[in-house]
Amino acid sequence: MKSANNAYTQHLWKLLQLEEDLRDDEWANAFGEALPTAALIRIDAGSPIPGPDGHLYVALGFPATGAQGNPFTSIQEIQNVCLMEGSGIAIFPTLSTDDAPLHLLSLGQIAALVEFGNLMGDPADIEEIEQMLLQGDSDADPGESVDLHIGSIPEAFLAFEIQKKIAIYLRDAWKMSELQVGMVMAHVFTPTRQIVLGKKESDFKNEDEVERFLESVEWFLPPSRGVMLALDEWDIDHVCPQILGKEYFNH
Repeated sequence: MKSANNAYTQHLWKLLQLEEDLRDDEWANAFGEALPTAALIRIDAGSPIPGPDGHLYVALGFPATGAQGNPFTSIQEIQNVCLMEGSGIAIFPTLSTDDAPLHLLSLGQIAALVEFGNLMGDPADIEEIEQMLLQGDSDADPGESVDLHIGSIPEAFLAFEIQKKIAIYLRDAWKMSELQVGMVMAHVFTPTRQIVLGKKESDFKNEDEVERFLESVEWFLPPSRGVMLALDEWDIDHVCPQILGKEYFNH
C-alpha cells in the first residue's frame, strides 16, 4: 500500500474545483489516479458524520498550504476501515465540517476501489454498460418471457460484510426487519447480472419513494452493479431465494 502523497494533493484540489457538468472521461481518469493516495487529514475525531443522504461518512479535509503537526492520511490507508464500519468518505475543502463537502464517496465506490482498483466496479459489468451505450437502448422488454437464470447472490459478487451493512441499514432507515433478495441473469438487462430486491413498485407510496429506496441500496454497491425491484409478474419467493435479515445482526 502506498502512503499519503503530497504530490497528488494539489492535483486533487484542482480537479475538485471543476464544475460537475464539465467533468469528462479525461477528468475521471485524472481523478481516479490522484484520489487514492492524496495526502488529506481526518477531521471527524474518529466518529463518522451523517451525510445529506442519511449515510455515514468519514470526514477528510485538505490541509492548509505548508501546514504541519497534523498526521496525514489517504483514502487508500483508511478504505478497509470504511468497509468494516460501513462508512463512505466525505472530502472537505478545509479542516472544518461546517463547510459543504467537495466530494462524497459512497461505500460502493470504496468497495470498487479496493476490489477492482477503480471507482466504477467490475470490468465485466463496465464492458456491458459501455456496449449498451454504443449500441443504444435495446427494444427488448424485460417483462417478456425470457430465459432468466435465478439464484442467491454469491459472496464473491456481494461480500458478506456489505450484505450485513445493507440489512442493518434497511432495518434502521426503512424499518424492514428482513428483505428477500436474489440475483438474476438475462440478456435483456444491462448489465446482464442484476441484484433483485424483493419489493415491487406497488409496495411504495410513489415513484419518488421507489427512487429513494433504490438509491439508498445502490450506495452500498459498486456503481456498475445492477440493482432492480422485482417485476410485477415475478414470484418474489422464486426470484429472491435469499433473505437479508436478523441472522446478520448477531455477527
